[in-house]
Amino acid sequence: MTASRRQCAAHGCQNYANKCPAQTRFHRFPANRERCEDWARRIFRSDLLGKKNEARWKNAVVCSHHFPDSMYVCPDQRHEPGVRLMPTAYPTLQLYKERAEPYRCS
Repeated sequence: MTASRRQCAAHGCQNYANKCPAQTRFHRFPANRERCEDWARRIFRSDLLGKKNEARWKNAVVCSHHFPDSMYVCPDQRHEPGVRLMPTAYPTLQLYKERAEPYRCS
């Protein structure tokens, strides 16, 4: 999957890397399986749970709209290229199991 075709994996989020402002970042799921499954639960994606779905979450990304500043190593630079999440970061913002309208970049 190329970076320009990546879609945020959070349920109801329709942010694509090629359609969002340049300051929107797309973060890969953690390599640790337990943390990865925690992310999948938090973004309401039960289809990413379990070892049989490991290949799916290895390619999944979550956009920066779902992470507060406090989850970044350098919060004041969260929109800069190469900015990293803290090792213990997890998505907490704009997470909805059901939405009337899908979320898109503004």
